[in-house]
Amino acid sequence: MPSLFVVVCKELRELTRDRVAVAVCAVFFGVLLASCVASARHWTARDAAQRERQTSSREDWLGQSSTSAHDATHRGMTVYRRPSPLAAVDPGTDPVLGSAVRLESHRRNEPTGVPGRDRLRLLRLNFGTPAELIQAVLPLVAVLLSYATVARERERGTWGFLQSLGVGRSAVVLGKLTATFAAVAVLTGPVVGMLLWTLATAADEAVLTWGELAVRGAALYATTLLYLFGWCVTGVALSTRFSAGATLVLLITAWAGATLVVPRVAVDLAYSQHPTPAPAEFRQAREAAVRHGSDGDRSLEEFRAEVEGRLLRQYGVDEVADLPVDLDAAGLLAMEAFTDALDDTAQARVDAVHEEQTRFVERSAALSPFLAVRSLSTALAGTDRVHHAAFLRSAERHRRSYVAFLNTAQLNREGPGDTAASARAFWGRVPEFRQRVPSLRQLAGAARWPVGLLLGWSAAILAVALRRPRGAGA
Repeated sequence: MPSLFVVVCKELRELTRDRVAVAVCAVFFGVLLASCVASARHWTARDAAQRERQTSSREDWLGQSSTSAHDATHRGMTVYRRPSPLAAVDPGTDPVLGSAVRLESHRRNEPTGVPGRDRLRLLRLNFGTPAELIQAVLPLVAVLLSYATVARERERGTWGFLQSLGVGRSAVVLGKLTATFAAVAVLTGPVVGMLLWTLATAADEAVLTWGELAVRGAALYATTLLYLFGWCVTGVALSTRFSAGATLVLLITAWAGATLVVPRVAVDLAYSQHPTPAPAEFRQAREAAVRHGSDGDRSLEEFRAEVEGRLLRQYGVDEVADLPVDLDAAGLLAMEAFTDALDDTAQARVDAVHEEQTRFVERSAALSPFLAVRSLSTALAGTDRVHHAAFLRSAERHRRSYVAFLNTAQLNREGPGDTAASARAFWGRVPEFRQRVPSLRQLAGAARWPVGLLLGWSAAILAVALRRPRGAGA
């Protein structure tokens, strides 16, 4: 252990004396710091804008001039997705998936602002964000620093000299690895500060509770450190086994392949093998089903008959004419159930394709630790496609809830009344929109595969680094 400490101190001194290494680290630290500041300002403005839009939408709903409950279902409302506080660190797919949904009866609308290229939803490379700077660019810095620590010993011919003084190979390797990893960890300082800032400024009405935010932030940083540790180990392991020139080529090739090539190829293959159905196809099938009054299994008349039968039993009468409720509203409820069933069928098909695409890319993480850490990072930050789908489900639940409430009010001949106060009170009976996110338990279940890959990769490479090359005397 004393020899390990000596090697670590020696390597840190050497690193601080290396002007090129210090300059590279300083530039990266400055760029990361600027990215964190810009991202924090952008998130603050975006969150405030979404809050203001949601408040304005709610006020418009309460102050509407609709004269009947069902008219209000067609007037509809717009709900807005609040960004996760951790989106300031890793915006993930948020900027390209849309953050607002228009809610109205008989129709499940797509979120606004969705780009034409659907593949961007699965993987979006933006090296200007704090998360991707430390997950894509910092690994390159890490492997070059690792390479430099070993190359320096080889150039001076002191690699074997250290061991001749009684410093074992394991102590030398672990010392260089520890020093390099410590330097890399220091470079993540701006992100640590940003995570602490999100905790300090978390609002009570935020998407995540303070406890959830703390757990997610700590897990995000820990898994990123594990990923960076793997790259530091890779740099040291290859540098001790190959010549300086070959090592440099191998390290840069490994970084480029794992960070740039494999992720893009994986996404392309995922979409070619599991193409997303065209939205126009679903719209045409839905319109045809509504026009013909059948989804292929059940007809609209069957839906209406079910509603009428339930009402007859509920009120204990034999004839429809004896019902004390609005029959037109009963038909509206049946129509809503019919269109909801159509939408559920279409959405289930899309969800199945998205799951296959995601599963394919997750399996590809076996060839690219970058894919593994991106999967973990966006999931913990609440900015992956799973969280976007959770927002859409929340919006759809809210749509169905308020439409059912208003159609039921129409059925019972309830309405907004004749005064502004009574109307506002009536519309206020529709609850405010509440955005739901996946639980920590769900995240933990989904994280087993990528975390296992990162642990296995780091452990395997570390074993290689500590093992003496065949034929080596020292």
